[in-house]
Amino acid sequence: MVFASFCINFVSWKREYKTTSFWDWTVILRFVISPSEIKDMILKVVRQLKDGETPSYSADTLSKLVSTFDKISDKTKLTVYAMDSFNGFTSYMLEKAAKTNTTERAKLIDLTKTLRPHLDEYIESLLK
Repeated sequence: MVFASFCINFVSWKREYKTTSFWDWTVILRFVISPSEIKDMILKVVRQLKDGETPSYSADTLSKLVSTFDKISDKTKLTVYAMDSFNGFTSYMLEKAAKTNTTERAKLIDLTKTLRPHLDEYIESLLK
């Protein structure tokens, strides 16, 4: 998959050049972190602070993520939100399939297998 390959290459590149430029944060947000994950990270830190624990992420890191997400283009935001929604929909369908009988399960899994490549193709078209 292109996404997995990109992530591996990005991590290698980041280790080699040891940079945290704006471009790095943009790439991370665009391909690795979804809006719901940013929200979860922030809520996790708030929960940890309320419980008197040391936060997993620094305030600076969270601030950079939110700031960078605000700076990326609307088209890129649309793509990120669409990707996040499609991933959520796929998870929903698979969870629904797990709770149903054998015949219905097979139908839901086949439907998901049919739809997912089209959803991924749509995301790729938005990235162009």
